[in-house]
Amino acid sequence: MPFITKYSDNHCRDIIGTKVMRPGFFEIETPICIKDTLSFCALGGIPLAGGQALLPDLRQRKISPSLLVDISSVPEINKDIIENKNSIFIGGNVSISQLQKNSVVAKKLPWIIQAADRLGDVQIRNLATVGGNICWSDPRANLAVAIQASGGIVHGVDKDGKLLTMEMRNFFCGFRENRLNGAILTKLEIPLRPNSLGYYSEFSRQRQDLALASVAGIKIGGNLNLSIGGIGITPVFYSIKLPIKIESIIELIGDSAIEELRDQFASKGAKMSIIKNLLSKAPFHHTDLV
Repeated sequence: MPFITKYSDNHCRDIIGTKVMRPGFFEIETPICIKDTLSFCALGGIPLAGGQALLPDLRQRKISPSLLVDISSVPEINKDIIENKNSIFIGGNVSISQLQKNSVVAKKLPWIIQAADRLGDVQIRNLATVGGNICWSDPRANLAVAIQASGGIVHGVDKDGKLLTMEMRNFFCGFRENRLNGAILTKLEIPLRPNSLGYYSEFSRQRQDLALASVAGIKIGGNLNLSIGGIGITPVFYSIKLPIKIESIIELIGDSAIEELRDQFASKGAKMSIIKNLLSKAPFHHTDLV
């Protein structure tokens, strides 16, 4: 039985009579298998995971779907974190708090924990999911930046029920847009690279804000996988030969044909200065970034 809610104009007024926006009429379905999930989404349903990005948009009526699809009970979108010989797999419904507490990720991929630690406050981290943060596809989303730099791979099921895989560097296609095209993300794969060294760093106006700019860098042998958040409408990925001057990286970013993310908080020049400072915090700064 779907949960149905509806607000009338009387419910949308505060104590002094000023109109306050609330979600419009919608239904919620809670499927228990991926097949039903895909069917509801094909009818125009929007997947609901932790809801930390979706619910504010509903309240402000930036979107007004008639159907939400609660994916929390779908076994294929699980809450497991599994390590095998070559990769760590993170289920789409793993919460940010669960990720933070995972000892395997902390040991093998500490920069992922650094990104998780900077995501919102405790309440948000308890509800927000890894899959939700990636599918939100905001260019400043912490895990989008960190997992892209890690060579992350999206696993999912497309609208025809077929399994799909996609490299994170090809996943994003616009501001808060991705290439799922009706598919459902089920888990993320992060390859384990021997002797890799990485970090995540960001700058925001205050602790719980979205970053104005963020950097995730993974050194693998003589190469640097670098993901930059906040400068373009998607997280921007670079593969760079080391050693290299930080100034040369800044020039590379400045010369890239990327569509700029414009906001009222910082100009492109200010963000580039922030990125330069964040690059200087790399644990391999003194040997490889000169």
